[in-house]
Amino acid sequence: MEVSPLLIATTSFTVIVFSLAIGLDTTWRAAEALIRNPRAVLVGVIGQYIILPAIGVAVVIGLSLPVEIGFGLLILASAPGGTLSNALVYLMRGDTMLSVILTSISSLASPLSMATILTLTTALTYGQTDTIVAPFLQTFLTLIVLVFIPLLAGYGLKAIWKNAHIVLKPWLDRSGGLGLVITVTMIVWINIDLLLKNLMASLPAAALLIFSAGFIAWLLTRTAGLGRKQTTAILFEVGLQNIALATIVAVQVLQNPQLAVFPVVYGCVSLVAFLPATFYMRAQGDRASKRINKENQHV
Repeated sequence: MEVSPLLIATTSFTVIVFSLAIGLDTTWRAAEALIRNPRAVLVGVIGQYIILPAIGVAVVIGLSLPVEIGFGLLILASAPGGTLSNALVYLMRGDTMLSVILTSISSLASPLSMATILTLTTALTYGQTDTIVAPFLQTFLTLIVLVFIPLLAGYGLKAIWKNAHIVLKPWLDRSGGLGLVITVTMIVWINIDLLLKNLMASLPAAALLIFSAGFIAWLLTRTAGLGRKQTTAILFEVGLQNIALATIVAVQVLQNPQLAVFPVVYGCVSLVAFLPATFYMRAQGDRASKRINKENQHV
């Protein structure tokens, strides 16, 4: 299948910009408390690397999804968290630093983790076939270039230029957002027939993936005894994946834009699911803060 060079360029640009932004966004001094008490980070990593891929396999098998949708779901389930989760956690008064740290860890590990998880989940779901192949080495090398190196560049740039985050981050966020909109528009345009044909299969699968992952992640945070802010961060890190990165694997590594249809549908469903939750949980956090302030004033 011949893939548009413009689509490859757009997806590559978007992933590089978002990866650079994550590097600039991480404040390691503020992360020291999380490193000293890594329970919340451990719960987030378990949710990202075990719960989400396992639910992805279960959804694909349980719903008997078409190959284009099922394989696209597995790509999405193997992807790390995205920068959008950091923004929503911030709006919700959640633990933003935990969210950024989890995004950074999953993004740094993505060349190895995404290639490994995608290979394993594909084998579990479809078996060893010639038509469904997740190329480990190609995925690994592509993500090294597009994710790992820009992340390190962001860390290094922030280390040598104190105001890099203040000056560059707004421009990177806007540029990455624009790139993502263009990428999604192109994918929809190229695959409009396939999208319409499989929309009814994609919507339930996307909703089931989001809510199942969120529910089990919530149970994990309750079992671990984490607070509201940390629970909020983990829910969004596990439930809101990097759509741009899933797209790059579908388009550039696998040379099949049809596999990016599910990530696009997932992105729309996740916004519908998470935006109302964002405002609700923010209101809950504001009420809790006001109650604590009133109690402190009476003491």
